[in-house]
Amino acid sequence: MDHTVIISGNQSKFLNAPEKYVKRAKDKCGIHLELQTTRRQFLTAQDILSRMTQGNKSQRGVLLADDVGLGKTAVAALVAWVFAGTGHQVRIFAPNNVVKRRWLDELDRHARIIGHNSSSLRVLPKYICDGHVSALQKGKIQVATHNLAINNPGMATDLLIIDEAHRAKGEHTNFKRSLVSLKKKAKRILLLTATPFSIRLKEFLNMLRLIDGGDASKDVDRFSKLLKRLYDSPRIGDPELFAAKLSESAKLATAALSKYVIRHSIDNLPKEQKSFGESTLWPLRDAEAGPHEIELLMRMDRLIRIGPMVTNKSVKNASDPRYHVGWSQFDKIVNEISERKSPKPAPVAAKIINHHLTRISQLRKEQSHHPKMVATAEAVRQVLEQDEKVVIFCHHHATAEELTMVLGASLTESKELLGLPRQIWKKAWSQVLTHQIERQVDNHKQDQVDQASVHAKDKELLPHFVDWLCSPLVRAQVSRWLVDIPFTNPTKLVKAIVKTKSRKFGEPIAVAAFRLFQALLHSKSSKMILQLAKKTSHSTRFGESRLPCQTRRILGICERQIHPDKEADGIFLGSKQPDTAFSMFNSPFGPEVLIITDSHSEGIDLHSCCRHLIHFELDPSPIRTIQRNGRVRRVNSWAARCKKPIQIAYPAFKGTRDAKLVGIMQQRITSFSLLLGGVQDFEADDVTESDESQRTEAIKLAKQKLKKYANQLLPKRH
Repeated sequence: MDHTVIISGNQSKFLNAPEKYVKRAKDKCGIHLELQTTRRQFLTAQDILSRMTQGNKSQRGVLLADDVGLGKTAVAALVAWVFAGTGHQVRIFAPNNVVKRRWLDELDRHARIIGHNSSSLRVLPKYICDGHVSALQKGKIQVATHNLAINNPGMATDLLIIDEAHRAKGEHTNFKRSLVSLKKKAKRILLLTATPFSIRLKEFLNMLRLIDGGDASKDVDRFSKLLKRLYDSPRIGDPELFAAKLSESAKLATAALSKYVIRHSIDNLPKEQKSFGESTLWPLRDAEAGPHEIELLMRMDRLIRIGPMVTNKSVKNASDPRYHVGWSQFDKIVNEISERKSPKPAPVAAKIINHHLTRISQLRKEQSHHPKMVATAEAVRQVLEQDEKVVIFCHHHATAEELTMVLGASLTESKELLGLPRQIWKKAWSQVLTHQIERQVDNHKQDQVDQASVHAKDKELLPHFVDWLCSPLVRAQVSRWLVDIPFTNPTKLVKAIVKTKSRKFGEPIAVAAFRLFQALLHSKSSKMILQLAKKTSHSTRFGESRLPCQTRRILGICERQIHPDKEADGIFLGSKQPDTAFSMFNSPFGPEVLIITDSHSEGIDLHSCCRHLIHFELDPSPIRTIQRNGRVRRVNSWAARCKKPIQIAYPAFKGTRDAKLVGIMQQRITSFSLLLGGVQDFEADDVTESDESQRTEAIKLAKQKLKKYANQLLPKRH
């Protein structure tokens, strides 16, 4: 296979003028881009193109490993359009449908802007192909999911782009095997991941081999072994001596990687901080385990140790983190132990277990909600009083379910007046959104470039979206923003909706509502909900649509495990099709508290109207914590717009293993960028305070050199 790729400098010339690109994006397409961020992204795209198209000196592939939230998708979209615009094939594989839609949006957006900036490229949104395309035409870009790559590993292409490429780090996964096959038929490969080195730097070698970067393996492997010693050895010896070895090894590894890897750290971009917003620690009041909670945990520990003697079946060990952040899993295991008695139990053991079960039952009757959940609910309530939104991450579905129910019961609903009668709201919203659609049609007629719009058949769904805007929750929200505005009829209400900003710092209410309507239409699952409402509107409560969050400010996206049949008054949504909830949370309207699990810790944006994030329950991996933070710390974040810091909280249940886990996690995530992402998972029980202190001291001593070496992975000017 001929791997030659030729792209002239003239064909990527627009990347030399980011100022002009930003201006035309706003003037011609109504798209706002941050100039400083665009400059960095253009420089990165130029470097990638230069490495891949240098004739005989070209390299097969590049790994873009920028931190979460820095716009890797935008960079890759620019590279993809330069390839496609010069007559090459491009295939892009995203991890899931949610991320795939983000790719489609990013490609569409840049296609429209490039059309006003370059006459040397054939770039049009209609050249984007959604889903399976076996015989991809020249100049086209296919966007599909990882599953398609797994099932069709024989597709040829000029440029292969793999998003969330760290999922291929495993040696024997189906995804890894499919990428090896795709590599053979791809002229160039671009891998994207914010966590390239994952838990072990050695795993990164799998990704390096995909881009023919095996010559870096020796130095990378040496650094990997040193990191393994740092985290696995009981003692690392003299911290100063170890710091020197760590620095030297990092220097060699970074030099070897610099040919293949481009990496920016969000904390090393001072000129862009305004567009991200400053990130600060949100010091929530930690709940403290009292005598009764400590006794419950100790009795659970004892039960699990002797339980198999009676039940003939082992259960989870006492270090299960769920026991320390909620009661649902605790109660489930207690019930299992009490019900799984063998026909011939050991008499002494049975007596001891019955004693523990009786005492646990007494203590649980005295407990209501878990103290950590109560403390979290109070912190969330204070944020809601400031008209802000909050996203809360849990690691387990059972914890997310319990926390959702606790917050749903603890947080009082909004008592604001709903303003004018519902019918007046309905007339006003119908007029506002109809006008927005007409404006979009007019803009489309003036712009010769094809772009997404609200089609005629979609207008039929508008009344059902208006019904949702007239629901009690949204009416209360909008009424808060229209405070002191003297409206008494639909005409005055329309003017107020058009002119007033949402949540004080956001877009005008009318623009935000129309943008949400477009987002719902863009998602197949959300559009299906509106279509269902059209068919069954006569049976819906309040005569409203079936869109979620009509009366409650809180929404949990998780699989219900503890109380699947219990009525929860609309505060739960299944985790399989969460697009609607995410679109609403990213708007000023709808849910103000979103509780989700780690299944949504990557690939989604939650930053448009939220700057508060709570790590209620932690995964053992610092990488997962970093990914979660990236949901709200992104370009053009809400924090940047309202000029207030992003607040990230790590609440702990003091006196338990949970507090230890939180403390170690906060220490390790500070080392993430310094060690090129090579920060290991851990179980709190396996880490001693003295060992962790030695590790922290060694990294602290090596900090300046490690930071300097990491900067060597920045893009190069050509």
